[in-house]
Amino acid sequence: MNTRAPVRIAITAAALMACVGCGVRDKRTRGEELLKKTSTSIANASAFSFSTDEVTERTTRDGTTKAIHTQRQITVRRPNRLWFKTSGDRGTEGFYDGSRLTLVFHGEKVFGIIPTPPTLDETVHVVSERYDIPLPIGDLITTDPHTSLISSQTTGGWESEELIDGKQCARLVWHHPNVDWTIWIPTFGEPLPRQLWVNYKTNKRTATVLFKDWNLSPKVNEEMFESRIPDDYEGVAMIQRAAAVLPHPPTDTRDGASTPPNVQRR
Repeated sequence: MNTRAPVRIAITAAALMACVGCGVRDKRTRGEELLKKTSTSIANASAFSFSTDEVTERTTRDGTTKAIHTQRQITVRRPNRLWFKTSGDRGTEGFYDGSRLTLVFHGEKVFGIIPTPPTLDETVHVVSERYDIPLPIGDLITTDPHTSLISSQTTGGWESEELIDGKQCARLVWHHPNVDWTIWIPTFGEPLPRQLWVNYKTNKRTATVLFKDWNLSPKVNEEMFESRIPDDYEGVAMIQRAAAVLPHPPTDTRDGASTPPNVQRR
C-alpha cells in the first residue's frame, strides 16, 4: 500500500492553487501598472483634448433595448475648466467655468445651469451622482484617473491583447459589485485609452466609447469655456435625483459603498 500517495496529491493540489493565485496577482499587477501609466500621462497634462464615438444602450422596463449613438469632442484645462459637445442622436454642449456647468441641448433648444464645486474632480461626481447625467469618460478627466477607477472592491486586471483601430492594445477587464468595465490601452507608445466598455449593473445600461485624436497640449483660451447660449433657447430647471436630495448616512465611496468610483456610478 502506497501511503505517500495522499501526501503527493495534497502537495500537488497546493502547488496548483498557488500557481492560480500567482496568475491572478500577476494579471492584477500588470493591469494596474498599465492603468497607472495611463493615469500619469493624463494627470501630467495641464490641458488636453480628445474625441469619441459612443454607443449607450439601455434596457427599458418592457425588456427592449434602446441604443443612442453620439460623437463627442472634449477639452479640459486643469483644475476647473471643461468644454464638450456631442452630435449624433443627441446634440448637447457643456461649459464648466469653475462655478457652474451650463448644459445646452441644441435639439430641444433649451439650456440648464448646475451650480458646481470649484474643481473638475468634484464636479464630475456631482453631475453623475446628483443629476444622473451619463459621462462614461468622467473618471479619465480627473486629476488621478487610477484612484477614481479602482476601489478596494475592484477585481480583475490584464486579460489579453487585441487590435483596436489598428493599434495593439492590452485589454484590461475589471469587476465591481455595481459594474463591469473593460479598457483597452496601447502596449507601445503613449498609453492613452483607445476604447472603454462599461456595464452598469444597477440601471441596466452599457456604454462603449472609442477614443480618437488625443492631444496632451492643445491650444486653449478662456473664451472656450464661457457658455454660449443662442437667444431663442429657453432655460429649464435641472432636477436632481431623488436619492441625492433625501437625507442618508455618509458612506465611503472608495471602499464598497453604494456608489463606487465614477465610471461605476452611472
